[in-house]
Order: sequence, then structure tokens, then C-alpha cells
Amino acid sequence: MKAIFILLQALFLLTTMLNAGTMQIQPAMPKRGIDTVVIQYTASKASLAKAKKIYAIIHNYTARDKKPYAVQYALESFPTAKSKDSLSFIAKFVPKTDAALILVKVGDGTKYGDNNSGNYWELLPLDKDGKIPEGQSLRRIISYSESFPEECARKQNIALAMEILQNNKDYSLTTFQRNFFERILPFMAKQIDRDSLKKSMSAFLTKNAVDTDSEAENRMLSQALRITGNPEMADSVEKQYEYLHPLDEFSEEASANRVFSSKTKDEFIVNAEKYINQYPSSYSILSIAESYIRVQLKEGKLAKLTERFLRDPTLPTTPSLDLANTFLELDSLKEALRWSERAVFFAKDDASVVQPKYLAPCEFTEERRKMIAEAMLAPAFVYKRMKNHEKSLLLYKEVAEGYADKLDLLQMTSVYQSMIELLDALSNQQEAYALASKAISTGYMSDKILSDHKALFEYLSKQDLIKGEYETEITELKNTGLKAKQQLILEDQLSLPPVPGILKTADGKTITPDDWKGKVVFIDFWATWCGPCIRSFPGLQKLYDKYKSNPDVIFAVVNVWERVEDRFASVKTFLSKNPYTFPILFDLKDEMVKGYGVTGIPSKFILDKNGIGRFMEVGLAEEQTFIDQTSMKIDALLAQ
Repeated sequence: MKAIFILLQALFLLTTMLNAGTMQIQPAMPKRGIDTVVIQYTASKASLAKAKKIYAIIHNYTARDKKPYAVQYALESFPTAKSKDSLSFIAKFVPKTDAALILVKVGDGTKYGDNNSGNYWELLPLDKDGKIPEGQSLRRIISYSESFPEECARKQNIALAMEILQNNKDYSLTTFQRNFFERILPFMAKQIDRDSLKKSMSAFLTKNAVDTDSEAENRMLSQALRITGNPEMADSVEKQYEYLHPLDEFSEEASANRVFSSKTKDEFIVNAEKYINQYPSSYSILSIAESYIRVQLKEGKLAKLTERFLRDPTLPTTPSLDLANTFLELDSLKEALRWSERAVFFAKDDASVVQPKYLAPCEFTEERRKMIAEAMLAPAFVYKRMKNHEKSLLLYKEVAEGYADKLDLLQMTSVYQSMIELLDALSNQQEAYALASKAISTGYMSDKILSDHKALFEYLSKQDLIKGEYETEITELKNTGLKAKQQLILEDQLSLPPVPGILKTADGKTITPDDWKGKVVFIDFWATWCGPCIRSFPGLQKLYDKYKSNPDVIFAVVNVWERVEDRFASVKTFLSKNPYTFPILFDLKDEMVKGYGVTGIPSKFILDKNGIGRFMEVGLAEEQTFIDQTSMKIDALLAQ
């Protein structure tokens, strides 16, 4: 069995697809396995300045599976297309014979990505006889209306999905599928309410028979049953399909959903164990294994866990780190080292890693490097605790020299700090001082590094190994370092265009983005029913308290997606029990949140003084990390 490498997509976005190039594709409707498709991509030199080798990343949607599989083709320089301000590239490929729909984006797997503003470039392949292949309209409608992993998620467009449904000539779209979409899409377009949808779906269920072998129709049947209030019947449909087709995507996803929706701890453990055993190479194994381990640890089942996973070593990297951290907390350094080194092994070993099918090789390679870097920090820290300074230093140096671009500013600052301490402990004060100077001048500075730097200077001065005035040197280093730190932060900034909208205060006043001109704006989209949103609020309050006296910083904690008619009353009730003081606004028509393309909350954005979205974060981060990282981003934008 193999352990899959999984993205932590709530916190780490592989590549931000925001660059706006142009693409010409010929032919737009190629015959699969026969015609050669020619792609010409053009983008500005400025946007490509830091791009590595770029690829045309092809997402192939088949008639059978919901999620696509990705392949990549190198984009080569196109010398005949000359422009002073832009660069052009060309790639050729023959569409795969099973492709029902092809969506194209461009990227290098690191800093550069362009998915045509979330729309992707679309090819509609034909079969060898020049006819529409099975599943094409189905996949087009689903790609515009349903959720996908971030790396292949198309911008939702319900109006276009409805147009495809009404005008398509794809005879493989069955009556069952058509009738389902005719009911669910108007609800998604807010043309009918939930009660009307429920009645319509009830009628649908009485008049339409499902193809028991169709993955798409079983998905729809399960969804329709849940809409009409029949979750037990939906579970039965999913289990029956899983029994007949245990390796299909829908079977895997249904099994994962049963884990996440378990009503009791014991039910969760049973469902999680079944999932881990049956789908060790799945997309959801990381989050399920993590949750399973944490539940068992709370129950004091550490010995059972170690026995279980030592006997069957299929365990992803992050859960292995969870076990390492548990042993570390117990001061069992030997066991902590064992599990942290296993985590590094799983991250580095090609035979232990399965590439998610929707990730292109260039994307997977870079994200895997990130996981390796973060895994290596664990044994480095354990060796440091064990006072094995040499081994600890070697690991930290390997991270700093080979993976620095995969760690964030705080992580790399911590790496430098540890190396400085280790060099000092190994009586290599000169190298420690040189490294501290480098850390400060390149933006990786902390109070501890600054104090160590001063102590090392004083020691080396007494040994007559260094000359000069400390204040003069540190002032120059810090000035250089502050500029470098700002640049490091701004290197990861986005370029989200301003989103118009009308927000309301609790007393009915109107606020628009025009009111924020010249200010740095922190936006947090949330709802009263959103658990992670609520859990993030104590940290958000601390962040707000830090900047509330700064007239150049605006906080907009925007309430969206409430499931009640009177949003004001719902939020008022919430605040009566949770007296937070940050400003709460209301996106009553959910227009601004839609404009930012938000598909899950909490979602946070930081806008620069011109209203351009420069940073975003999806999900729940550790409180102090959130405060530190967000503060750095706000400060960097303020300094511009």
C-alpha cells in the first residue's frame, strides 16, 4: 500500500492563478487521438519576470469521473511573435482518446499561474467520427456548477451551465441527468427557494429511474434524497454503489463523507478505520488519518496507535508528525525522533507517494518539496532537543540550502535562529555571527536573532576577532533587512481587481469600497453558523486591537451566507453572547463575497491602498501564526 501526498489546501495555495495572458487554440474542436492542437500563449514580460519554465496544463474530464486528470506540455518560446512588452510561447499536443472535455491553464508550479481569471480555456473535443463524445455536456455543466479541488476549480457560472443544458445537442446527457439539472440549477441561480427545490426534487424522485452503474446518476440520486430530507436512503444508495464499484471516485467520496458526518466518537473511529484500510491512496486520507489519530490520542490510545501504524506503516506525512509531536510533549525524544524521521521518509520516498491525478507534474513537484521541507524541520528540532547539535545543524542547513523557497517568512526565520544557536553551542561563534548578520540583512530577523547577534558581536570583539562599532553595523543591517523583509512579503502578493459591492452596518448605514480608498483593508467573510469562523474570532480581536488606532487600516468583518431571513437579528444575538468589538458589516445580497470568488468560509483578504486584493487566506490558522503573518502583510502594504 502507498501513502498519498495531499495538499493542505485550506492554508497553502499551490499557485495563485491571477496573471492575465491570452491564448489562441487551433482547432477548438479537435478529434480525440487524431488532431494536433496548437496552443499559442502570450503574456507580459513583467508578469513572467519570476516564472520558471512554464507549461500548458491540460485537465482532461472523462465521461466516467467527476475530477479531471492533468497532463502538461512544455510551452516553448515562439520567436516569430515579437513584442517589446510581451512574450509568446507555443505547445502542441494530441487530445487523449478518453477526454470528454478539456480545460487548459498555464503555470510553472511555483509563482506563476494563469487560468484565464478562473474560467480556464476550453476545448470541446470530438470523437473520431466528428461527433460530440459521451459526457461532454455533463462535464461542462458540472465544471461550472459544482465544487472541485482548488487546482482544477473553475469559476462558478450557473447562468452558463443553464444555457448549456438548454441548448446542448449531446445525446449522452440522459433524461435523469437533464431532469436533475433542471431542478438544481434554478435553485443555485436563486430563482427558486429551498422549499420549492424540495418539492421539485420529490417529484423528480417519483418519476425518474437511476442507472445503477452510472456514477454521475448515483451522485445525483444521493443529493436529491438529502435535499428531500432522506439521508438514510441516501446513505443506502451510496453504500450499495460502493459495494458494486468500490474503487470509483463516488464510492471513495461517499465513504469519506460518512467519516466526516459520524454522529458519535465510536462511529467516527469505526468509519475512519474502514476508510484508512480501504482507501490508503485517496484524496481525503490525510485529513481523516489526522482526525483519527487526534481522537485516539485524546482517548489515551497512543500505544494502540503506534502498534497499529508500526504494523501497517501506511501513514501520510502529517499524521506521522502528529505522533512525533505527541511523543515530544511527553518528553519521549527517542520515539519523537522515530516518527519524525518516518515523516521525512514518507515525504521523500517516491514509492510512498501518490500524485493526485488533477495535479500536473510541475505542480506536484513543487508542493512535494514544501512537504519535505516542513517534515525535515521535525527531526531537526528533536535532535536539537537531544543536544545532538551536529545532526540537527545538518538538517537545518539542508532545509536552508535546498528548500528555503518552500517555507514562509516565519518558518525560515525560525530555521536561521536555530542554526545560529547550534553554531554557538558548537563553539563556532564566527560562523554563527556571520549567519546572524545574513539573517538580519535578508529580512529573516526576530528579537532572539537580534539579541544573539549582539551577544556574538560582544564575544568576538573581546576575542579580538571582529572590529568596528556595533550600532553602526546593526543599523545598516536592519535598514537593509527591513527592505528585504518587505520584499519577501510582497513577493507573494496577488493582484485581485477591486470588487464592487454595497455593505450595511448594523444601524443601516451604507459602506462601499470607495470609502476605503487610500487605506489598507482587512476583510473577513464569515457566518454565525460557521464554526471555524467563530474559532478564529479571538485572534481576529487581538489583531484588530493592534491596529484599531491606526487611521490607515480598515477592518471589515463581513457577514455572508446566513441561513435566516433576518441577518441583523441573528448577528445581534451572536454578539450578545460574544462581545467582540471589531466592525461587523453585512453583505445582504452576498454580492461582494461572490465577486471575490469565495467558495468556503472563513475567507480573508487584505487590500492595498488602491483596493487591489494583495493577500488571501482560506480556513482556520493557528492564532499566533495568523496574527504574526497578517501583521507583516498589513505592515508591508502600509509601507508602500
